[in-house]
Amino acid sequence: TCTRPTRIPSLLRPRSAIMVDRYRKKIAAMVIQLAKDDPQFVKAMIQKLKRSGEIEADDLCYLERIADRWIKIAEENLQRARR
Repeated sequence: TCTRPTRIPSLLRPRSAIMVDRYRKKIAAMVIQLAKDDPQFVKAMIQKLKRSGEIEADDLCYLERIADRWIKIAEENLQRARR
């Protein structure tokens, strides 16, 4: 049978590109965790970046949705605690 040799991912990309990918994933995970821990802060920072023109209006929509979801969860938990 004819088989194709498998490609080894580390040989396809330079080592620096792999490190950048890991770094970006780590930063993304940290930002998502921050959106869960302090969603009001994240929303405020996104608004500030939009006003200053550093990001486009549709940038970071995913992060805003996460922050909105955690704000809603916090409000629901607060209402439950008051009952």
